[in-house]
Amino acid sequence: MIEVSFHPEEGEATYSLQLPISKSISNRVLILQALYPQHLQIDRHSESTDTEILKKALQKTDGTVDFGMAGTSVRFYLAYATIKGIPIRIDASGRGRERPVQALFQALRMLGGSWHFEGEEDHFPCRVKNGSLAGGDTLIDTSLSSQFATALMLSAPLCPHGIRAEFKGKRSSKPYLELTRKLMEELGLSLELAEDGFSVPHQLSLPVNRSVSVERDWSSVAFVAQHLVTSGRGAIRLEGLQADSPQGDRQVLDYFGQLGLVGRIEGQAHLLRSVEKRSHPGPLRLDFSDCPDLSMSWATAAAAMGIEAELSGLHTLPGKESDRLAALGEGLGQLANVVVLPAEGVLKIGKQKKNDDPVIWDSHNDHRLAMCGALIAGCGRTVHLSELDSVTKSFPDFIAQFERVGYRFKSCG
Repeated sequence: MIEVSFHPEEGEATYSLQLPISKSISNRVLILQALYPQHLQIDRHSESTDTEILKKALQKTDGTVDFGMAGTSVRFYLAYATIKGIPIRIDASGRGRERPVQALFQALRMLGGSWHFEGEEDHFPCRVKNGSLAGGDTLIDTSLSSQFATALMLSAPLCPHGIRAEFKGKRSSKPYLELTRKLMEELGLSLELAEDGFSVPHQLSLPVNRSVSVERDWSSVAFVAQHLVTSGRGAIRLEGLQADSPQGDRQVLDYFGQLGLVGRIEGQAHLLRSVEKRSHPGPLRLDFSDCPDLSMSWATAAAAMGIEAELSGLHTLPGKESDRLAALGEGLGQLANVVVLPAEGVLKIGKQKKNDDPVIWDSHNDHRLAMCGALIAGCGRTVHLSELDSVTKSFPDFIAQFERVGYRFKSCG
């Protein structure tokens, strides 16, 4: 158990924090580097656990690769290893075995993929049985995750016939598919992405050699924003964020603007601060379909601030590192009246519950839940957090960075 409390300095101090390197971009360029090792070099990538696991897996050609709970990494790797025909055993553990991946198995099967499953079909662990795939036409269900389509897009250039995929179901997290498209096009790869599918031809090489230095992570700005609007104190300077980034989570500033966050660009930095809390005539209604992970920090901040809201577009959260929708309902219920409608992908935040009792927060070993829970302390409540080790999955330096602005983390019984 970790006790988290907040001890701000007097006055309106400005702090400089360093965000992690983008895990989303890092994982994509690692796959592309594996496709074109002679043409693509990576100068800087994420130090997150997920990215390091994927990097090591891409260096193996036999035995077992165990991705633990790295759901994005194992999906990207499954497509890569199957399309390339690497006879390797792929496994995950805990929640990693439970997260949805059947749609990707089914799409790869239509292309000729085959595996030996040690347990339930279309679940890990499995061993790739097929040789390299020629490609062709397939169907991919994108209703639960855009990562299934991204996994196919990234490795499609390996196939002699390329891959033409038709999307089935409602597209989730569209900006992440756009991120994949932009990264591939910047490297000189050809592809077409439309509302109903994508097409990627066979491409033996990149037109020119490239060196990539991955930018910093826009999704992590959500935690900085949560701190600022919840505490209502100080300002934070963030270096290395690209204003024209292909990361869809750059929308974080628009979402948190509804809670009083303001920002401006100063040279190469973004300076963020919170202004006086706005008054709202009724519940705020926001759709997070494009960026569902941002909803977690936003909802936590709103509940801590006493702002009533209705968040929609959360239908993918139950299939993440934890059932994030249920976990939010459980945790935020200590701060406000909360209603969770999982079938509709909706979270409703009602009237605030005012008391000074410690917030007991179960992170479910989920990095984003852990960070959201820890930063509740910014509103003056002590938080008893089940664990904080999981933050290495995406933000390895989280504790050190937020200690700089006044948070204190200590082990407790």
